[in-house]
Amino acid sequence: MGDVDRKVARRRMFAAQKANTSSSANPSLVSPHTPTLANPVRGFGSLTNNAIQTAIADSTHQQAQSSGEESLLSPTIKPSTFARDFSRIPLHRPQGEATNGVVTPLMSNVATIQRATDNDATKKVNKDYSARFEGDRKLEKISDGTETINKGSNNIQVVKMQQALIDMGYKLPKYGVDGIFGKETQTALKEFQHDATIPETGVFDQATIAAMNAKFDTRQPYIDNAVFDPADPKKGIRNLNNRDRKAVNDALKPAQGVGGKSATFQEEVGGKKYGDEIRDRLTKVIKFLHKDLFEDKEPLRADPKKNFHDWNVLESTAEASKDVTDNLYSSYATGPKMTQAAGNFVDQWEDEVARNSALSPAEKKQKATDKVNYLIVSNCSKINADHSAVPSDTKETAILKPIVESFVDSPAKVQTMLDLDIGWEGAQLEGVVYLQRYKQATDEKNRAQLWELFHTCIHEYIHSLAHDDYQKYAQKFKNKGDDVRYNTLIEGFCDFFTENVRKTVKITNPLRQKVEGPYYDAKAPAPTINPGVYPSIAQAEQVVSIVGIRNAQAAYFQGQVKLIGDK
Repeated sequence: MGDVDRKVARRRMFAAQKANTSSSANPSLVSPHTPTLANPVRGFGSLTNNAIQTAIADSTHQQAQSSGEESLLSPTIKPSTFARDFSRIPLHRPQGEATNGVVTPLMSNVATIQRATDNDATKKVNKDYSARFEGDRKLEKISDGTETINKGSNNIQVVKMQQALIDMGYKLPKYGVDGIFGKETQTALKEFQHDATIPETGVFDQATIAAMNAKFDTRQPYIDNAVFDPADPKKGIRNLNNRDRKAVNDALKPAQGVGGKSATFQEEVGGKKYGDEIRDRLTKVIKFLHKDLFEDKEPLRADPKKNFHDWNVLESTAEASKDVTDNLYSSYATGPKMTQAAGNFVDQWEDEVARNSALSPAEKKQKATDKVNYLIVSNCSKINADHSAVPSDTKETAILKPIVESFVDSPAKVQTMLDLDIGWEGAQLEGVVYLQRYKQATDEKNRAQLWELFHTCIHEYIHSLAHDDYQKYAQKFKNKGDDVRYNTLIEGFCDFFTENVRKTVKITNPLRQKVEGPYYDAKAPAPTINPGVYPSIAQAEQVVSIVGIRNAQAAYFQGQVKLIGDK
């Protein structure tokens, strides 16, 4: 094979590999109209319903969406998902503000994924929250005050209670997490109830689960357990039994039958058919994203000196992201600095164009197909929840297959999907971070944008720390067509650890100078950025509720995947 052939073959291999990664669209580095790091849409932010309606009003002439309707860019709109950890992160899409009849997003207002199984819905909240005890009908009833768990019980809910106690620092020295509510567990539970200043009933009741939720809302138990001790490598980890492994497998996908939803797939709900709703949403999402990510950005490529940040500006922000991440997780894993010179900080647009040029028509269509499937998993979660649908299950797949094909049945449609990847805000593959370099129009907006990049790079850097054996474990699900569980392992867990890091960040002038670079202004307040997360972060934390934080860290950073369910 000649040198030219080798280059083409290598480019083709990496193009397919990068396409087969899970992407999270990063907040865009360009205008307040693009997905920004302040978006909750892993790849874009989540626009409010009004802003989204404005964006599509000219072509659809629809009425404003009701508050219950899923927004086009909810904390889930992130462009493609492909095999591996190709992460483009969306944070929160700012809320819209009317100016001369035109709605423009504001950096200060963001949506946050709500504490419910309806992950796609957005809801402004003034506190952090934990999804640890969600997705479980029994625990849902305890939260509602209609049931309790008492001494003598033996079930997976006791496992979750025991593991919560251990993750919060309470001891179960003799029996550990065995799922049996005995005297040792009751003693530890009463100790927690005492510390939480709630009645010391020794019963897992409404007040107790609320107090535990409040504790995990702070993420402090996860932060307290973030240090690995080489002298005691097995500290806090435990082997899983068959019941644990089954519970983990169930938790990797959104629960059915909770929150008043059906426990089985419902093709028609409220007179609306699943396939029709998915097709309509995909049509709107793809049109919106194509304009936002590609059409509006392409003209800016003509004058990079005017429209692009210098690499050293972006590298300084990325270094700050690495620093805060290493401050928490360096005892488990670290990676190199993200720099353009080192080849691990790359222009996403240029790279995607080059990769696509090496693909055959069949490979391009497969890449486009994967992207459509990813949008169904990541950006249609409200529809999936309403219909109790799991896109990778047999009945749903039969409905979705012709719909997916309809979006890639011509070269023009395939190119539209590839364009989304070209304009995608950010990604990570094999330790290389890909991003867009567009500037904002003012210093104030550039400061906000760079803080968004700071949060995005935390996410992307954590992707790069995932152990190869962990990646291979996740890929097993992808290879079986199970994009849902794959997304939880790749994006959900990455966001779980990302949120732990973000919780530790303290805004100081030195940090501001490093993040904001030439746009730093000591007289101006630091921008308020509320980064978003993938909906599958909820499933990731529900897995942690079963296996424990130490098992999760050992699996993700060290590749001990048997500790999260692999056999």
